[in-house]
Amino acid sequence: MHATSPTEDAAASAISDNVNFKRPNPTKIELDHCKKVKLVDELAPQAIAVQNLLSWAKANGADVGTLEFRETVNAEDPLCTTRAAFSLRSIDANTPIARIPASLVLSETTARTSPLGVRLDAYLRKHSAVLTQQGKDPYAPGLILLSAFMAYERFENPDSFWKPYLEALPERYELPLWWSEDEVHRLLGGSNLRHIVEERKKLLNKGLDMIKEACGDLFVQGTMCWENLLWAYSAISSRAFPRARPATVDEREHAAEEAMEISSGASELCLYPVLDMLNHQRGKRIEWRIEEGVAVTFITLEDVVAGIEVFNNYGAKGNENLLGNYGFVLDPNPEDYVKVALNIHDASDPCAAQKRQSLSRITPNRLVHLLFDGENETKLPADLMAVTRLLVMNANELKTDLGSGEVLKSPLGGRNEVVALSTLWHLIKRKASELQQEVHSSGHETDRERMVRIYRDGQARILKHNMSLCSAAVTSFLQSSIDVNYPPSSCAQLLLTADSDALPTCFRYWIETLLSDLNETDMEYFDEDTILCLALIHERTRGDTSPWGSVIGKMRTNASDLVRDQAEDILMHFKEAVQPTLHGKEASKCSCGTTYSSERFLWAASVLETHSVNVPEGLTPLLEGFGVLMIP
Repeated sequence: MHATSPTEDAAASAISDNVNFKRPNPTKIELDHCKKVKLVDELAPQAIAVQNLLSWAKANGADVGTLEFRETVNAEDPLCTTRAAFSLRSIDANTPIARIPASLVLSETTARTSPLGVRLDAYLRKHSAVLTQQGKDPYAPGLILLSAFMAYERFENPDSFWKPYLEALPERYELPLWWSEDEVHRLLGGSNLRHIVEERKKLLNKGLDMIKEACGDLFVQGTMCWENLLWAYSAISSRAFPRARPATVDEREHAAEEAMEISSGASELCLYPVLDMLNHQRGKRIEWRIEEGVAVTFITLEDVVAGIEVFNNYGAKGNENLLGNYGFVLDPNPEDYVKVALNIHDASDPCAAQKRQSLSRITPNRLVHLLFDGENETKLPADLMAVTRLLVMNANELKTDLGSGEVLKSPLGGRNEVVALSTLWHLIKRKASELQQEVHSSGHETDRERMVRIYRDGQARILKHNMSLCSAAVTSFLQSSIDVNYPPSSCAQLLLTADSDALPTCFRYWIETLLSDLNETDMEYFDEDTILCLALIHERTRGDTSPWGSVIGKMRTNASDLVRDQAEDILMHFKEAVQPTLHGKEASKCSCGTTYSSERFLWAASVLETHSVNVPEGLTPLLEGFGVLMIP
């Protein structure tokens, strides 16, 4: 698989100061940065390691005779190497490229059944809730277990069976985990990847403590340290395969579902020596054929000409995944995506428990989704919309029988659809705003800065595209509602606001006069919600003469039941604050003579509860602000 990319002077210096392997007998590498080191001089140790790896693999039954491996190093940092596999002869389609026996597969099972693994696995199982953050990171135990085993086998066990493979791995990885804190902040600030890097560092530090607690005594040379654990983790991150996925797939949503395979035990992380040195090429037609307990074979599904580089296909991966786990990006990358996470807010949502229960019964029910862009991305992801519709449901909407979730694939009603799209638009806009941090370069663009620019530009483009999809969707939905419920060009009637121009002059004058005569204490009681309730009562009284007459007529059924739990507080507010004011002021009556009773006020409050929306500015040209969405 893809090895590491060259690093720039400052970064290489910082890493070499802070990340050094601890071995029983460390060897210092002398490097004169003032001179270009001859390629052949620095390549020799690496080439020898690769030859040792190939000899070891062949001696243990691997068939890699169709490949040769070439390697180059960065003259400024000989520990950063780039390897590639080339065909020694032509390979026909549907023919094996290379094959390794099952005995050469280094997996979680390999680690778990070792003396170190037995102790560490038992400890990790006992503390799995802490390590996985209550199941949020199902990869964590396997990653820590395999990382600890690899570090032990490389740095503590001179007779390790895996020694030829481990010594052939790169000494250093061009992953953000290896960058300095300043670089992570400067280059990745505001991006998802910065958060990922921070979380991975927390995981590794937590894992390091657990390894030392569970089996630290086995590392008699004192080699279990941050630097060595980081090296092992990076090797796994950039090279591991999921055992249960036998062929390369191009289903982009797999990136959001892959963790579920690990969590359910359907897959485990594996390393395939030699096979993992094939670099990635998007769209390359290759199959990973896994004969459980027998062998792993890479099969080309297209002809390979002699002498050209032979590629693997890591699957459909966005630049966030590629940069974070492999140390490179693609430009362009048609599979690029932005990951968005939805949330249920237990503290502020009184329906949170009911929503969690409903979510557990529907399919799909994941909270993490991927956004894409491109000519074919003309709608928001259907699964994302379905889950969002559930998460923004109010108490009345939650009475709907959701079944397996099929009903969520279409709009549930005016309020729900507008709130769902508004919520997504706001979420995406916030992510786009956070991403706008400017990346300052010292002059010449470094390789890291180039990769980060490509990554950030792609994220910004995808977010902008999906904001436009939200806008188009809500505008189309509202326009269709106008066509059904209102005369042409009546978009102003869609949202009843406290200062709506569509309200009659008598009501607006009455409210203006009433408010101007109130003291500061009374003004607190006549907030926007209260005025909207009075407006609803007024328009209900007008009947068919109101521009909302036909819509309000459909809002009358079971109104008081919708706010039954709040009815006492609503009626107290009306009787103790609103009613005395309406009856105690000279200018307290609208010229049309509308009567405001507690029963009508309770009805209006229920309509406000079930139909109010807050449409952010910029989402749609048809409406904005807080009010009652006048769509039945």
